Amino acid sequence: MEVRVHIERLILDGPSLGPADRERLEAALSTELSRMIAERGLPPGVARGFAIPGSIGGTVSRPSTDPEAYGRALAGAVYAGLGDGT
Repeated sequence: MEVRVHIERLILDGPSLGPADRERLEAALSTELSRMIAERGLPPGVARGFAIPGSIGGTVSRPSTDPEAYGRALAGAVYAGLGDGT
């Protein structure tokens, strides 16, 4: 099964990240979200496809200044929000 998740815009409220840290955050988010989907599967109804025009996932507190840790936390919020999109 092929799964594609497209995040058009990610808004982070807090200290700004430089270009290198943004890339690290994006890579960590993508890797962690892929891992979660591979291990846990998709929530019921998501496999047939859907689009969410608004935000999902709620608030994520920045766990540290480490962009990878922040990306993993964001992935968890996005994954949790996928179940809300059905």
